[in-house]
Amino acid sequence: MAQARTRIIILIVLFGCASWAARATSHYRAATIRHPPDWDVLPYQLGEWSGRDAKFDPMYGKDPSDTMMLRTYEGTNHKHVFVYIGFYADLPAFMEIHNPEICYPAQGWSIVSNGESDLALYRGKIHRAQQMLISKEDNSRLVMWWYNVGSHPFEDRLRYVYLSLAFSSLQGRTDGSLVRLEAPLEGEEQEAARVRLERFRSDFLPSLDLALPR
Repeated sequence: MAQARTRIIILIVLFGCASWAARATSHYRAATIRHPPDWDVLPYQLGEWSGRDAKFDPMYGKDPSDTMMLRTYEGTNHKHVFVYIGFYADLPAFMEIHNPEICYPAQGWSIVSNGESDLALYRGKIHRAQQMLISKEDNSRLVMWWYNVGSHPFEDRLRYVYLSLAFSSLQGRTDGSLVRLEAPLEGEEQEAARVRLERFRSDFLPSLDLALPR
């Protein structure tokens, strides 16, 4: 009888602690200020690149982001890079149903090859981006993309799981972003498009660091 009473008391205490933790977490998340991106700090002139605003192409479907930036940058050689940055207040929910490897085929693109980018330094961290060559009718593009959980870049889903859990548990944050760069082949070889993407990313990352929330 005494053992049963002790177990009931322990369960009541555990339930009370769990309820308190849930309420505390809820209040903390509500108090956490999620600063949206500041797109204005992203310049239209980036070294050799001249940018202009673009509209979301319906070939990609409906844009699911809370706020986004879409631009076309043209280099001095008249070759282009398309830039899309989508910011999500709840990145985990977005990633459940959206990622480039799913969305491009859903819009009629064929994935010709998959790979990874070269290493790059962003916010004091070395990371790679995912990369794939896609094709649709006579249009071929090299796509580079990665995600940011809070201020941390990541490129694969396994790392995303750990980072999102850590930020959600410790900081009450679920926000994040998708950064996607595209280089249409425009009559050139894939390697030339890859070099263009890498060169643009190098010029772009310092400004991106200022635009996205930490």
